Amino acid sequence: MSPSPEVLDNLATVLGLSSYERNYLYNVSRGESAAEPEAYSHSELRLPLQDLISSVGPVPAYICSQFGDLLAWNEAATEWLDDFGRFEEERRNTLLWMLTADVARERFVNWDVQARHLIARFRSDVATIQDSPRVAALVRELSERSPLFRRWWDEHEVAGPDCTAYPMRHPRYGAVPVRTLELLYQDASAGVKMVIHMPTEGLPADPGPDGGATG
Repeated sequence: MSPSPEVLDNLATVLGLSSYERNYLYNVSRGESAAEPEAYSHSELRLPLQDLISSVGPVPAYICSQFGDLLAWNEAATEWLDDFGRFEEERRNTLLWMLTADVARERFVNWDVQARHLIARFRSDVATIQDSPRVAALVRELSERSPLFRRWWDEHEVAGPDCTAYPMRHPRYGAVPVRTLELLYQDASAGVKMVIHMPTEGLPADPGPDGGATG
């Protein structure tokens, strides 16, 4: 038997839960899992979305599934984040990259803060399909490869999009303040989202080959 909406509302109020934490509580209390969405491939990705990440030009942007699987990215994402094309397609995942790639710790100045938030976003994104084989496999692999993931996942934090500015370390520009913007695209079969790391003060001037990175 599931608790009534009134009981859940009272519990959420007493605990001081945020809107995303409330939604997570309501979803898990139902005791039901939605059908796992069909996986997208590059060939199935809608052309307008591919055009969109290319249109933002020098600003890093990528498209991923609710599992964090990378479906497409622009050239700026390769420059600011990593060359995701060097990974096998099934290994292109934002969580795997953030928690296991050394370059991720270099790119995010406050890596631990951003990694914990990404985990909390993931928990929120998969709240209705948390028992799916894909979620289970991903959590199992991350728990085996990253003690920090295992610790943070066990904290059961959930979070929504956060537009707070934070520093990223560009290989040429050095530390640059950015905000993360998420644009959700939903159709009848599955949802994907576009993630943009938008510099808050515009793109810095290129220091040139001898400029070096600072910060």
